[in-house]
Amino acid sequence: MPKIGKLAKANRAQGAIHAIREKLSSERPLVLDGVEYEPDVAVSILEQHLAAIARVRELTIERAKAVAAERKLDVAAKSIAVGVGHVLKAKLGAHNPALRAYAVEPEKVPHVTVQTKLRAVERRMATRKLRGTMGRKQRARIKGGR
Repeated sequence: MPKIGKLAKANRAQGAIHAIREKLSSERPLVLDGVEYEPDVAVSILEQHLAAIARVRELTIERAKAVAAERKLDVAAKSIAVGVGHVLKAKLGAHNPALRAYAVEPEKVPHVTVQTKLRAVERRMATRKLRGTMGRKQRARIKGGR
């Protein structure tokens, strides 16, 4: 069954109220889907439904305004919170677990294995040899020293 919008529900209820008052008010009781209703009771239920629809509409508008206000403030709040996080990291240390007390995640300490460091040194030396790059002292020895 397709979902019915609030406007369609309101129109349906208003039409039913109009029909009961104009054409069906003389019938006592109204039998609708096997249930008996006095015309005044049926109109009262429909009016309560219309009031509930109007309340939902008001709350929907109010919620939309509140969400828009929160989104506007979120930009400034995020900027402040990130800045405070940076200041705390500078004050307490970027890796300090005490930062969690202030909802700031400490930076992770990199864990480089000995094998990885050894491989990096070997690659660096191989690259220097291939390019012929030298440090300051090595260059000084070639030129005769200064």
